[in-house]
Amino acid sequence: MDDQVFIYDTYVATTRERLWDALTNPDTTEQFWSGNRLISDWAIGSPVRLLDGDMVRDEGEVLDFVPCQRMSFSWKPHFAIEFAAEQGTPIAFAESEAGHETRVGFAISEFGPQLRLTLTHDHFAPDSKLFPIISFGWPFYMASLKSLLESGAGLELPAGAKVGRGAN
Repeated sequence: MDDQVFIYDTYVATTRERLWDALTNPDTTEQFWSGNRLISDWAIGSPVRLLDGDMVRDEGEVLDFVPCQRMSFSWKPHFAIEFAAEQGTPIAFAESEAGHETRVGFAISEFGPQLRLTLTHDHFAPDSKLFPIISFGWPFYMASLKSLLESGAGLELPAGAKVGRGAN
């Protein structure tokens, strides 16, 4: 399928400024993104990198950036994923797809006394092996972001755990 779009809404009891900081400040991203730091100066056209220590896990380029409202960036993964065969998920991330650029966007809107954060991830390769992986991973990281902002601590991904349906 070449029309795959992942959309995820979460509702967070916080301020726009705190939510925006959580999405754009590397010191904050590592608190909810399993120690990974999202690095950019956020100028249109600037690089965006997701770093695990010194290793670049993913990278892209800033496409849109309106502080405290919305942002988007291209997304090119540089990682390999393995899942157990019994889970029915991909055993390995296809190298050919690793160079394919997708797009990630975040939008913040009011929803009563809290905020709605909408994540959209699209522009996947036809028959993408990445799509099912992000469909399982993004909900965990968005729950971790919500937990960080509402309780002061992100969720901990257990050592060796895979983020996905039926994963342990």
